[in-house]
Amino acid sequence: MEEPTDCERVKELFRKYRSLLSTDAVQSVKHFLDHDEWEIAFEGLCLELMDADLLTLSGVVECMEVAEMLGLHEESVLRGNFWELLEEHRELLELLGRE
Repeated sequence: MEEPTDCERVKELFRKYRSLLSTDAVQSVKHFLDHDEWEIAFEGLCLELMDADLLTLSGVVECMEVAEMLGLHEESVLRGNFWELLEEHRELLELLGRE
């Protein structure tokens, strides 16, 4: 079986978390997905999930894997410190023991 592509991984995560997001957040992420702006859609999705404290530790790790696939660990598109925010969120969840 083939590995999912970057865009497939972003779409998978959006489907996974869509029901937890606000209507505005869903519309925003969907807009960027519809225009093949995978990096913007993904970063926006992750920021929304972190801001609302909706990610588990495994969810953050999954987001970090996709972020690396998209090159967002080197250069972000929405927030210059996106990768650092993911790392900090992971560390916080580890400290809190939230799997």
